[in-house]
Amino acid sequence: MAKNSSELNDSCQPEALARLIMTLFKGMSLQAAEGATKDELHQIAEMVVDGVLSQHVNEV
Repeated sequence: MAKNSSELNDSCQPEALARLIMTLFKGMSLQAAEGATKDELHQIAEMVVDGVLSQHVNEV
């Protein structure tokens, strides 16, 4: 839906993006279980969101 409504760049692959996000969640879960702080996890999430937005999402 997002790609059809031009929210995502033409080069974006929604299925690959979904796998990236799931991999991120799993990795962050492991890091949390191993003692990563909330701030450390938040920093990772911000970096990924910034990267995804700048590379794959069209400005509205």
